[in-house]
Amino acid sequence: RGKVKRVKDVVDIISLGTNHRTTKPNLDVATAFRKILARSFQVANPKEEALINGDLPEMLSIKFLDELALGKRFRGANVVFVVPDELVGTLRSRFNLLRLSNDVFGVREAKGLEFDSVALLGFLSTFENSGCVEEWQNVLRWLSSDKKITVTTSKEKIGGKFLMDCDYTLTCPKLSDQCMLLYTAITRARNKLYFIEIDELSSSSKRAGVLSDFVYRRLEELKLAKYVAEIDTGKVEITPAEHKASGVAYVVQAVGLSREDKPLSAIKVKLNEAIAKFAPERANDSELLEKAKKHLMCVKERAELFGYVRRELKGGAGYELRNKFGKVMEFEKLTGEFMRRYLGDSFLVEEVERVIRLVEEVLSGSPYEIRMNDYMAKIRTISSL
Repeated sequence: RGKVKRVKDVVDIISLGTNHRTTKPNLDVATAFRKILARSFQVANPKEEALINGDLPEMLSIKFLDELALGKRFRGANVVFVVPDELVGTLRSRFNLLRLSNDVFGVREAKGLEFDSVALLGFLSTFENSGCVEEWQNVLRWLSSDKKITVTTSKEKIGGKFLMDCDYTLTCPKLSDQCMLLYTAITRARNKLYFIEIDELSSSSKRAGVLSDFVYRRLEELKLAKYVAEIDTGKVEITPAEHKASGVAYVVQAVGLSREDKPLSAIKVKLNEAIAKFAPERANDSELLEKAKKHLMCVKERAELFGYVRRELKGGAGYELRNKFGKVMEFEKLTGEFMRRYLGDSFLVEEVERVIRLVEEVLSGSPYEIRMNDYMAKIRTISSL
């Protein structure tokens, strides 16, 4: 008799190489771009399978961004747009002017986040502007090759053209970054995935759409996506639950930026976006609204505390506390006020921990260390609860 497998064993077997986060069609198109990375740049290509069936990704081409706001070719209030990082500022401003309420994320800021419906906007136009059209056309033809993935030269003819060498490690390294950004953007979609290209984003009116037309055609030939004349998700307004999910995503981004010690201005932008999402006219979640406001205040005060230390207590390569009794007492007062406001809040643990580390760093080895040791030990105990 064969061994009877425990439930945990079965779950482990299913989990190995199984993608639970997105649908099979989305994973198939992502895998195609991952295959390009594996063949042309020797990037690992782990085998994954999706358990969830879904619809083919849809591909839309339009001439002007304004067409998204007219309600004829695009109706999808719940769609989150992921765009090339260099376009995110411009496109957010344009969306605001057009009164498009959809969220817009750059690829890097969307990394680690997932959304039910995602539209990739302007990637192929950006790649076209970089001058990689022929290389992209060649690697996309290679997707139909029957050669092993380690082979980069062939006498095969695909689509009436011979395949060129596709080892671009030295000759076109930027294609690797572009392909990885596209793969990352695609894998942000849990359910519906859309590709949208706009002619006006191309830097050349004569070549506008050359790459997107080719990519769309190849993806359709490979049965990885389908052309559509319009995108209609049936949503004309974003629901409170969707606003709430977006707000949470902005908070997650703010925490990530703070953890990476990014500028206060960038963190404030994310938290203000979250506050707008939790507001009564959107998510109408008063609890999360207050938490986001408190988080914003905490980040500001933490930055002010660090600024005070730099201005008043920094000296050379370390800290200079001699003859600064008054300033050290002020530092102690500011730290105490910060702890009284934010200690014990589970949403602000990391901000509190950063201030604890600052206090220990500033006072370590100084005459004030003993005075603060018991106090900081108690704070650490409360913080860990």
